[in-house]
Amino acid sequence: MQKVIESNLLNPYKKTLELYGTYGNDSIKKRVILGLSLSLLSRMNDINLLIEKNSLDSVQALMRIAFETQTYIIYLFKDSNKLSQRCDAYYYSSYQKFLYYLTHMQDLSLGSKDDLITKCINDHFFSLNDENNNLAWYLNHFRDSFRNSIPIKGNGKKNSLFYEHISEINALQKTYKIDHREWYNDDDKKGSFLALVKSLKLLTQYAALYTPTSDIVHSDNILNHFQLENSELIYSESFDPSMLVFFREGILKNIRRIRSILPDFQDEITQYFHDAQQAFISNHYN
Repeated sequence: MQKVIESNLLNPYKKTLELYGTYGNDSIKKRVILGLSLSLLSRMNDINLLIEKNSLDSVQALMRIAFETQTYIIYLFKDSNKLSQRCDAYYYSSYQKFLYYLTHMQDLSLGSKDDLITKCINDHFFSLNDENNNLAWYLNHFRDSFRNSIPIKGNGKKNSLFYEHISEINALQKTYKIDHREWYNDDDKKGSFLALVKSLKLLTQYAALYTPTSDIVHSDNILNHFQLENSELIYSESFDPSMLVFFREGILKNIRRIRSILPDFQDEITQYFHDAQQAFISNHYN
């Protein structure tokens, strides 16, 4: 079993993403798919680097993050008819963390609230010089767009998708249940990451990659990492290389996913897929 994710498997994926980056116009769909895919590729490269440096606790933490990212990619592409809608939901849900930070400013030391608002507004692609230059417009726009990306009827006050348009005066005086709704919960059945995993039939992978790494991520059960050798207390780090199989298979499938949305580059991406497939087979059986 190979102890790293081989470069001859990662390189075709990198080339596929580079091709996608040069194709077509900018769009929310492109930003979400390319952003998650490049993030996954970066995590794979970082995992390899940490394995080489024998920083195996950090490897496990990154594998958990990578598993979440790969799960999101699988969900986005699960139904081609809902791909754009789900990309919209992911993109517009970004307002939730922004709102969380603003409403908890009194507990943080990040400068003035006005400075943070200015920074976040600029980061979200509109300027204070625009006519739509206030926090109320931002929250109204992103809540509307997020709600429109969730195909569930009804917006009554008892519904978790209920919200009201706000003015600048009361922009931060009230939050709604929709501000805490998971972006992938498009059927009122996926209220947690575990529920998403179950819906995608990834429980086996979850049990192998997500659950075992919780201790590392949350710094629990650290005492289990100590061993006594010749009266010397040794802190040991380890990971099972078989945990990387999920990501190797995921890279192959991700190349095919990108190919499905790039009709003008079928031949090029098919070649990249074949290169990655040969690398996967060669590395797996050697």
